[in-house]
Amino acid sequence: MAGISFTPKELAEACAKLMPGTKVTYEPDFRQKIAESWPRSIDDHENKSHWNWEYDISVFELAKKIFDGIDPSYKKHLK
Repeated sequence: MAGISFTPKELAEACAKLMPGTKVTYEPDFRQKIAESWPRSIDDHENKSHWNWEYDISVFELAKKIFDGIDPSYKKHLK
C-alpha cells in the first residue's frame, strides 16, 4: 500500500510541534542509495477498491500516535 509518504523535514517539523525546542539533524548514509532505488510511488488502487481502504492520517497525527505509544517511563527523558 502507498499509505503515507513524508520527508524527513516534514516529520521533524511534526515532532517539533509535539516537543517544542526539538532540533533534528540528519545526513544520508549508505542506505540513501537503497531508498533512491525504490519506486517514487506505489499504486494502491487495488487495495482501496478491494478493502474499501483510504489513507486518512497526517504526518502530525502519525507522529502523535508514535509519541503517545512511547513507554511512560521513557517519556521523562524526552522533556
